[in-house]
Order: sequence, then structure tokens, then C-alpha cells
Amino acid sequence: ANSDLDEKIIKKEPILLITGPDLTPPRYVRNFALTSLAFATTGFFSAGVWVGNGEMEERIQNLNLAGQAYQDKIVDSNIGGVFVSMCFLFLVHDLAHKFVASRKNFDMSVPTILPFTVTGNLGAVTRLKSSPLDRASLFDFALSGPLVGLLFSLGALFVGLTLTVAMDGGANTGAYDFLPALSAEFIRQSALVSGIVSAILGPETLAVTDPATTLIPMHPFAVTGVIGVLINSLNLLPLGSSDGGRIAQAVFGREFARNSLFISYLCLFLSYRTDLVIPGYILYNFVLQSEAEIPCRNEVDGLDAPRLILAAFSLFVAFAGCTPAAFFSQ
Repeated sequence: ANSDLDEKIIKKEPILLITGPDLTPPRYVRNFALTSLAFATTGFFSAGVWVGNGEMEERIQNLNLAGQAYQDKIVDSNIGGVFVSMCFLFLVHDLAHKFVASRKNFDMSVPTILPFTVTGNLGAVTRLKSSPLDRASLFDFALSGPLVGLLFSLGALFVGLTLTVAMDGGANTGAYDFLPALSAEFIRQSALVSGIVSAILGPETLAVTDPATTLIPMHPFAVTGVIGVLINSLNLLPLGSSDGGRIAQAVFGREFARNSLFISYLCLFLSYRTDLVIPGYILYNFVLQSEAEIPCRNEVDGLDAPRLILAAFSLFVAFAGCTPAAFFSQ
């Protein structure tokens, strides 16, 4: 029987695979620890984006010198605004996954959020607990989360930058001085984000001689949008059982998805400059998501033309969203 199965696999003939009810046994302790730590690092990031703001530091020092208790609505609203909006983006991403899984009649695990100090978190890992019907169902599931996440992230970025412009030099100039800030170097990690920021705030905003120390004040929504675009773009890269890896598996099949892992890692290293986001994501992916996704119930039927077009577009957005702007200016 085993020789017959091996012969079918070698000839790439369709086979019937019978498994247990749960293909991915849960790891509750590890997942709970990672998610708890991710909420902590997201909170630290939300506070850290305004720590480098000199006006904010002076405000806190003056309150301390005056013997006043730490009660500052401007500070609290900025920290809370970043934290809540980042949690909201994570929520809509995974609710989109859950909605498609429910419609397609297969189960997914509770998402495990990945902690990361540089960006607060690196999104979440979800496992399929049962097989999708076919590759089209897997594709719809994989694309739904990053697509919804990117739409909300781009919306938050646009609204946040528009509010930033309105506050700079307008009636809310005082509030502008206490906005959270990201370094120009951090913003330039994403060519897509850099283009949007330059278009709205002006091309001179990021054209600075020392991007590592130059801080760009932004509304909390804009900060969240920057992080959301970067994380969702990374999720679309064809790596293992990430959303992008699932898309690659749905488009090309399991064999190509396995072989494309090295190519994706190589492209990321070629685009890498000085930031730690890409190495951090690669490390998490290698440890938690390096394997291809579980098989679909029907691995034979491919995708229709509209889904193939969406797959190509998602790959373009992925590399535009997580490739540094300097890579295109060389």
C-alpha cells in the first residue's frame, strides 16, 4: 500500500488524505504568553512614540517641578489613541479571517499575537484546525485579513496625516507640539508609506540629512497607519504558513510554496538596511510559520482569473509596503 501511495505522489496523481479532527494541536501556554507579552510591548510602543518629543518631556518635567500629580489629558489621549487604534487594526484583520472561515465551513485557531518592541507587535499567527474545501477557499481566507487590515491602515494613515496638517499652523498648534512622533528613518522603511507621507506632509518632510534622529510629529491615527501598513505588508509575503504563504500555496500548489521560501527570505535580506523589523519577522516566521499550510480537501482545482490577478496585486503591495524607500532610489 505504501509503495502505491509513493508512486501516486511521484506521479503527482490525486490522493485521498484522511486525518483526525484537529490538524494543529494547540499550545495554550506558549500562545497565551506571547499574546500577553504582545499587549505589553504594544503599550510600551504607544508610550514610546512620544518619549522623544522634547515638548512633551518638558511638559512632564514642569508638572513634576510644580508638585502636581501626573494627570495630563493630552499625554493620556495620545498614548491611548495609539494603543486602542493598533488593537482595533489587529481585531479587524483577524475578524476578516474568522468571517471567511465561517462562510467556507472550516475552523481556525485563536490568533496568537507576536510581541515586538520596535513596532509594538508583528501581527498574529493563526492556525487552520480543519482543511479548507479547496485552494480558492484557502486563498479567500488568506487574503481577507491583510486586505481588510491594509484598507483600514491606509484609511487611518490618510485621516491621521490630514489631521496632522490641520493641527500644524492651525487653531490646534498647541496640541501639535505634543503629538507622538516617528523618526524619518522608521517611516522610510516602507516605500508605500514614504510616498503617502511625502504626498500629504510635503516632500521635504522625509528629505532630511539625519533621518535616524529627525522626528516627524503625527496624529495617533497616522502612527497606527504606518505600523498597520508595514505589518500587513509583511503578512502578505509568501513565507511558510503566513497569509502570503497561504496565497502562494493556493496559487501554485504546495511544492512551489515550499520552494519559494528561500527566494522570499533572499529578497527580504536584499532589501534590508538598518531596521530590525524585517529580521524580527523572518525570525518569527522561521520558528512559528516555516512549514506549508495543511492540505485542502481538494488540492487539484486551481484558482480563477480574478483571484490570480488579486494574488499578483497583493504581492506588489507587499513588497511596496515593506521595502525601504532607499531601495528604489538607488
